Formats: sequence, structure tokens, C-alpha cells
Amino acid sequence: MSRNETVRSRVADVNPDALFADGFDDAVIGIDSKEMRVVYDYDRMVRILMEQGMDELTANEHLEYNVLGSYMGDMTPIYIDYFPVQLTPNQVIDRIVGIIDKRTQGFLDADIIAEIEKLRFIK
Repeated sequence: MSRNETVRSRVADVNPDALFADGFDDAVIGIDSKEMRVVYDYDRMVRILMEQGMDELTANEHLEYNVLGSYMGDMTPIYIDYFPVQLTPNQVIDRIVGIIDKRTQGFLDADIIAEIEKLRFIK
């Protein structure tokens, strides 16, 4: 089953009346907990249009006019724009260590761990 089929199937299980923005299933990030409407990541939608050949300005204009401006009733999807999250340097290091640890299945070399830990003290 493709990601698009999986997304649509999971949403249909919760709300068979949910509406979708055609061509943007890869930008679905979930459903809202109150009305069970489909929720999209606006930035992912822009990237999808850019992958199809639009420049960023045209993609934003297209979305604003043709998608966000369309009211389809009570089940109109929700479009969100994330605010960037500022991570501290130690949070970045913790995430990197977590990724490396997961990919090496817990077999991190002690020398590598020591080098990563040194980064915590660099200002």
C-alpha cells in the first residue's frame, strides 16, 4: 500500500467525510482532534509544487489563491505553517547522537562518543 493510500485509509477510518486537497497527500501530517479534519503542512505543499516545476513565489501564490482560499464546507482541510524551532547546541548534539546510535544499532565507538562530547564545550 502506498503512503497516499495509507494516509487516505487512516483518515477514512476516523472520518469518512474528510476532504483532501488533491495532489498533496504527501503533505498530510494528521487530523485535528476536534472536528477530525485533514491537516496539511504548508511548507511541504510548497515543496511538492516546486518539485513539479514551480518556483517558490508561484507555488505560494498558487496555494494562497487555489487551495487556501477554497472553502469546501465544514470538512475543509486545515493548513498549518510551522514556526521554526530554535534548538540549543546541546539539543542538536543529542539529536545527532540519537540518529547515529539508531543507525549503528547501539554500537557507537567510544572514541566517536568522546569526540561528540567535546562539542558540548565549544563556544
